[in-house]
Amino acid sequence: MQSEWDSLVAEMFTLKQHLDTTRKELSHALYQHDAACRVIARVVKERDEARQQVTQLAQEIQNFRDKGFAESKNGTSAASLPEKIINDITNIGVELNTARKARKKNPDPFPDYATNDMINNFKLDGTFDAFGTAKKKEGITCLDNSPVDTHVVLGSHEGAIKVFDRQKKKFSKAIEHHSGAVNDLSVSPFSTEGKITAISGGADSKAIVFSYEEKGGKASTLYEIKDHKDAITGVSFHIVSPLVVVGSRSGHYTLHDYEQGKTIGHHDLAKAQISTLRIHPDAQFVALAQSNGIVKLWNITANEIIGEIDATAGGSIKQISFSENGYHFATLGEKDHKARIWDLRYLTAITTVHEDKSDFKAHAITYDPSGRYFAVGGPSLSLHHATNYENFTKFNIASPSGTNHISAVKFGGLGKSILVGTSEGSLNIYK
Repeated sequence: MQSEWDSLVAEMFTLKQHLDTTRKELSHALYQHDAACRVIARVVKERDEARQQVTQLAQEIQNFRDKGFAESKNGTSAASLPEKIINDITNIGVELNTARKARKKNPDPFPDYATNDMINNFKLDGTFDAFGTAKKKEGITCLDNSPVDTHVVLGSHEGAIKVFDRQKKKFSKAIEHHSGAVNDLSVSPFSTEGKITAISGGADSKAIVFSYEEKGGKASTLYEIKDHKDAITGVSFHIVSPLVVVGSRSGHYTLHDYEQGKTIGHHDLAKAQISTLRIHPDAQFVALAQSNGIVKLWNITANEIIGEIDATAGGSIKQISFSENGYHFATLGEKDHKARIWDLRYLTAITTVHEDKSDFKAHAITYDPSGRYFAVGGPSLSLHHATNYENFTKFNIASPSGTNHISAVKFGGLGKSILVGTSEGSLNIYK
């Protein structure tokens, strides 16, 4: 009898322990359930808010498009671009962006590049008359350097194009592709020492891709673009060969495969004249500068405006330039002749580049390929550090008439020379 009692008491004790454990587990489970309900309620609330924001954003985008900020009246959607081109542009963008990030971690990413002291000691290596005669000067409107640093291609007010051999210090015969001024030109990054491929855009509404062979000095048209109704104001080769982009005063931006001789993208900016354009260093989007002072950033593959910069204070935008760092961007206003620097990450102004003279009128700007220096051309050539944009040296140009100014400027290979085109038709080389 005693043993049965002891067994019963032990069993009751065990049951009480189990009950206590079960109560604790239940209490913990209820707490977790309550917490889960609160989390679910918060997630549901956030989901509903997100849905509301998406709906609101969709409406804003539609309103944005209705106002003409992202119109593509006759446009080709991104889906209609060849899949290979979309993949190539995307892949090269990843490669370029990855390489840039790797350079930022390197204390000296450009060891062979011209140093500040070297540039300070540059001298005028030569002045070469490119266009016109002694009686009638024909100004240089644009120029570009070959990737192997052996030739310079120049365009003029009267429509002529010439190729300058830097080793022989000699110009080619005039290439007569345009009946009006050559507004812009670009040399292909795939040009070689013996054969240069370039594109020019003129006031005659034509853009022409051509090759120039050093042996024999012969220029051949590869592809002529005629689907613009007004002056061509911007041309550029894309790093993905064989693509070129073209913009015009009619507000058209076109993308072409010049090897196949066809237009693969055609977009209209509503009631906006394109004054110039440039492709971002990551090759993903193109900056379309407009005569109203607005710069629109057009994603090539997504076929949409991804941002815009309001540079209307300077009037119509004459020139633009991207820094190698990927986020600094320069504009030159045609109204006030001032260079302004912008941050693409926030689409905001960083500074206005100031010169030592208040009456200095800038007519040309460019970053060097390393992103370390920024050049401003006017009555003289002014060089600035691209970190604080303070001037560190200046080069004067000859001006017998008193009105000569720099109309185009470009850094040579590794920044070890500077190429300057003037309004009176001379090519000045500093090194």
